[in-house]
Amino acid sequence: MDPLIRINEVFAETVYANYKRKRYGLKTCSALIDEELADDLRNLLIRSNEMHACLCDVQGFCSLSTIEEKINTI
Repeated sequence: MDPLIRINEVFAETVYANYKRKRYGLKTCSALIDEELADDLRNLLIRSNEMHACLCDVQGFCSLSTIEEKINTI
């Protein structure tokens, strides 16, 4: 599965679960990650893909493969 699709799904699930918890008081049975972490990973992946496309390498920045591995472990 494409990491961008996966992180978008995870982000959407966490936002919706948070909405249901706040609005209706419903809790999920599955463990979800923090929605801010999912958003950060999503943004990092998008920016890393852009940098990879233009062959820009920045020192001290997570590599594209590191970000994809983190997303796949979620």
